[in-house]
Amino acid sequence: MTPKTLFIIKPGAGAGAGTRLPRHLAGNEACTTCFTTRPGHAAELATAALREGYARVVAVGGDGTLNEVGSALVGTNVVMGVIPLGSGNGLARHLGISTRVNKALRQLRDGKEMLLDAIDINGKYSFNVSGFGLDAEVALLFSRTSSRGFFSYARAAALLWFRHAGRRYTFRSGDAQWEEHCLIASVANSSRYGYNLSIAPSASASDGLLDLCIIKRPPLYLLPIYIFRAMTRRLANSRYYHASRHEEVIIEGDFPAGHLDGDPCTFTSPVRARVIPGALRFIAPSSR
Repeated sequence: MTPKTLFIIKPGAGAGAGTRLPRHLAGNEACTTCFTTRPGHAAELATAALREGYARVVAVGGDGTLNEVGSALVGTNVVMGVIPLGSGNGLARHLGISTRVNKALRQLRDGKEMLLDAIDINGKYSFNVSGFGLDAEVALLFSRTSSRGFFSYARAAALLWFRHAGRRYTFRSGDAQWEEHCLIASVANSSRYGYNLSIAPSASASDGLLDLCIIKRPPLYLLPIYIFRAMTRRLANSRYYHASRHEEVIIEGDFPAGHLDGDPCTFTSPVRARVIPGALRFIAPSSR
């Protein structure tokens, strides 16, 4: 018997595929659908689903919708799923969840439950990749554009490449303290930003550790090589890239822009990022 399931849908996701999702669920009395109408609404709907006794809540949208729903479900017995219809779909790609609606629904039906880690960043939850630097400024500019997709994201990155000189941050983890001048400083729970760009090739979303990823500015002539390495999960062999694993890291510095799972936000120094192991019950493809 299908568990009582609520699908929380961002209407414009997937070029309208989200709006059409109820057709795929027609006749399944255990499934209910509802649509978000504003930022933060997905979290409100997920919180209401807890009160109403739903066994599963499925986020239908991108990493931002997933973040809102997941943040409401952390530490509960409700199982979360995702139909990835966003621009990047970083966590879904990391877990092997299809961006095709029919296949994603089959994976949801036949999948297995896992315990997904969360990263608490100054009281906000991250399930994928969050951070500061060039990527955060790109996320802010991208959020202000009317067009979506990889080419819009790449255009925003190209416009900001020459403006962002990087910043110096102080890092602390356990007894260790060090400084780095970073183009990008990210804390990662999974391997990918989205668009198959891998920032943390060795990351696991269920190992009880976060990956601290630092990218320094490479010479311009090497930039195409670094983009290729990011798309082929080979950044680990790069001179201007470094990753380390921690249960907790504290970062001090100037944070004019930040992003939380790809959505622009602000952080106040110091930033404390710590892993909450097994924070979220999650349905992943059984073939993982």
